[in-house]
Amino acid sequence: IKKHQSKTYDRANDYAVDGVLHYANFLCRSFNVLAIGISGQTRAELKVTNLIIRKGKFNKFDLLEDTSSNPVSSILGYKNYFDLFIYDPQIHAQKERDVLDFSKALHNFIRDYAHLSDAEKPLIVSGILLALKDDVFLGAYASYPDDRLPKYTLDTIHEVVDNQNIPNSKKLGIKQQYGFIQTHTKLI
Repeated sequence: IKKHQSKTYDRANDYAVDGVLHYANFLCRSFNVLAIGISGQTRAELKVTNLIIRKGKFNKFDLLEDTSSNPVSSILGYKNYFDLFIYDPQIHAQKERDVLDFSKALHNFIRDYAHLSDAEKPLIVSGILLALKDDVFLGAYASYPDDRLPKYTLDTIHEVVDNQNIPNSKKLGIKQQYGFIQTHTKLI
């Protein structure tokens, strides 16, 4: 295959790998990208190059490797790609950093704007996560008016808790913990 990839990776119109890298560079501004360059006219001459372009790393890429550090040179199923992508140590480390950065920003937001107590902070986060388990809430919360969202969130938390296979006495205790969501003045 003559037109699979160039030596400089800058001929997107002429080479499969160069072309996929061209488009991947736009996506990698915001995402980790799996780019797959494929060339060949028949199964016998098929050539596949799987690349990882990490978020924010323009024009820098690595070959996707299997768990034994061998380059992957075939087309895989979605789950296999996902598993190898997540297995990548740099992407895993980046995800950890992203979660930590988000949690710090969330903590600061809750502290500075919601004025929640230290006991209420983890409850608001866990309550929102519980409500988001409900598909109807997940699809509708963004369209709810701000003044009605706390009650809708609390009602959804109650529904999610009620649908769990735990004793009723525990359900009542759990639901009582979230009562502040409907009455906290900064959340209304």
